[in-house]
Amino acid sequence: MALLILAAIFVVVATSLTAAEDRLGSVEFFGAGTGADALRDHLPPKPGMLLPEDDAGRARLLQQIEQAVVQHTGKPPTDIAPVCCDAQGHWIFYIGIQGPRVAMPQGRRSQAAAVRVPQALLDIYRQTLEQNVAAVNASATEEHTRGYALSTHKPLRDVQLQLRQQAVPNATLLYKVLQQSSDTEHRAAAATAIGYLDPSAKQIRALLDTAFDPDSTVRNNALRALWVLSVKHAAKVVQYAPMRKLVALLRSGQWSDRNKALLLLMSLAQTQNKALGQTLRSVAMPELQEMSRWQNPGHSDPARLLLRFVAGL
Repeated sequence: MALLILAAIFVVVATSLTAAEDRLGSVEFFGAGTGADALRDHLPPKPGMLLPEDDAGRARLLQQIEQAVVQHTGKPPTDIAPVCCDAQGHWIFYIGIQGPRVAMPQGRRSQAAAVRVPQALLDIYRQTLEQNVAAVNASATEEHTRGYALSTHKPLRDVQLQLRQQAVPNATLLYKVLQQSSDTEHRAAAATAIGYLDPSAKQIRALLDTAFDPDSTVRNNALRALWVLSVKHAAKVVQYAPMRKLVALLRSGQWSDRNKALLLLMSLAQTQNKALGQTLRSVAMPELQEMSRWQNPGHSDPARLLLRFVAGL
């Protein structure tokens, strides 16, 4: 089931990209420790190869990766995350290995209520996902000065502003969805939309709680909203942040947890919070060192900056 979900994610994203971008740039690992180089040599995908264009071919490739990891580690991967894109517009495959230090996030239980976000807001949320692919292809950037993300890619920026227009009058319902809804897509939409509210203690606490949601997409959206918010309001976020739980996300078997936790913690480090430095040192130094060796600077630089922070530089 997990493999089918991964394949579906790969297909949905990849079909929106041009053929020139369907090439593998690099393969990276997390949780592998010192065994990453040996494992890389035994994987079927090699840097520079063209990725399959059809759904069945992509599914086969993911299956081959999983089989290779099982053959050489004895366990299936915790995650296979095809991520676009590196500086050349090529894909990066991040593969999670079930090492002794890997721990999945521990947080609240799944919700049971049938509460949902308004259909108009859900439609806009889905549009942001679609337009985000186009924004990546256009090498767009973001501004975070208002406490929420606004892209330089106009189609994405327009739907982001529409999301804020929907979020503000529905704030009470959004918090209820985030806390109670059994529907993961609606919780994911609520997490993103709450990030477009005006900064407040209630908003920060709700997003921090959602950073440990049972669903990885919901966690991703909450952590991203917190990162964007903390660019200008790090002191407010750090006031409520459960440091040990946030730092423990750097040991997650899901790439998106590690990626977004790195960005958030890098932003919180600007407050020179001593508890953050001490927790990073005691909980996640091997993980920071491993992730600092990733080839893509956009993904590895936050780990390098956190290592410098821990070292007092």
